[in-house]
Amino acid sequence: MPALSDDYFRFIWDGKMFLHHVNPFSFTPKEYLSTHADGQLQFLYNNLIPESQESFTIYPAVLQYIFAIAAKLFPANPYGAAVVMKLFIFIAECFTLYGLLLLSKGKNLPSRNILWYALNPLVIVELTGNVHFEALLICFLVFTFYFLEKNKIAFAALFWALAICSKILPVMLAPLFLMYLGFWRFFKTGLLTVVFTTILFIPLIDHQLFAHLSDSVGKYYNLFEFNGSFYYLFVRISQLVSDNDYSAQIASMLGAIALVLILFISFFRFKKEVLFEKALWIFFIYFLSAAMVHPWYISTLVALGVFTKYKFPVVFSLLIPLSYFPYWLKVYNENMWVILLEYSLLLLFVLSELKINNGKTKGSMSSAFSRLLNII
Repeated sequence: MPALSDDYFRFIWDGKMFLHHVNPFSFTPKEYLSTHADGQLQFLYNNLIPESQESFTIYPAVLQYIFAIAAKLFPANPYGAAVVMKLFIFIAECFTLYGLLLLSKGKNLPSRNILWYALNPLVIVELTGNVHFEALLICFLVFTFYFLEKNKIAFAALFWALAICSKILPVMLAPLFLMYLGFWRFFKTGLLTVVFTTILFIPLIDHQLFAHLSDSVGKYYNLFEFNGSFYYLFVRISQLVSDNDYSAQIASMLGAIALVLILFISFFRFKKEVLFEKALWIFFIYFLSAAMVHPWYISTLVALGVFTKYKFPVVFSLLIPLSYFPYWLKVYNENMWVILLEYSLLLLFVLSELKINNGKTKGSMSSAFSRLLNII
């Protein structure tokens, strides 16, 4: 069983809901069990964290179908269901490595670069080991980029839709893709992506889907918190000056700042050669602004970093296990000094890479960020 995560209990819960012909987006686990008695579901419910018990699912369509397959094959065996999900993740990882290899050859990069991802301990432990579906997100994103570079718009749209239906975050890349494709090609790609996404969601669409999905996303990004960087910093500062809770406002403020920076990154001095570099910075800015940054999230940065000169994603992947410090001590309160150490070391390394790379490539993101930092 996964040693560092119990998310798979929610995965199996959602899968059982789908098999019971109940839309996983329609009821929270607490709501459903209040009107339905089921021993297996009660067992799963007891293993959910309280926030999950009272929240609608946040997992998009592609994941819901995998959850259903796992629950179907092992209806009374969580271990067996977890193994099935691990198998899907392992297959996705194999395709990811193949896609990384194809992209590396197309960009005339050394094939050994993919080892930064393939042999990364965080990637191995957190994705296949702990059953986290960033593996599917990364796989579909890699092939989105591959087909974009091959100018195969329909396939790029399909894989972008699959990525969005694995985790909503790839929507952030829309401004970047607009710059890469130009308006009319982006319009066609976006339209196809919407069509493919709608098709993937058809079995889950009802009158409550958008409201409940929005509710889940809102809770996920505004109420849940873990290993935040600037979010924790501003929350602690607000606690020093006021007794009021400003965490929701701070999360919204950081989200707005992240949006502005993502648009800046996408539109500033765009060149097709820096597509991966810009995508890397977009995800990194998002993680710096987020209230919740679990270790497995960083695997996306590690994959994108394969095609850039930056090594901070690897450094981040080595530092972020520090966030598990309270679990090692069996004291489930985050240690702010440990988090400060984690992000201080990371940001020092990032700034050193920006300084080293500044001016090496005209129009590079390092040059852009250095100018932005000077302005600030």
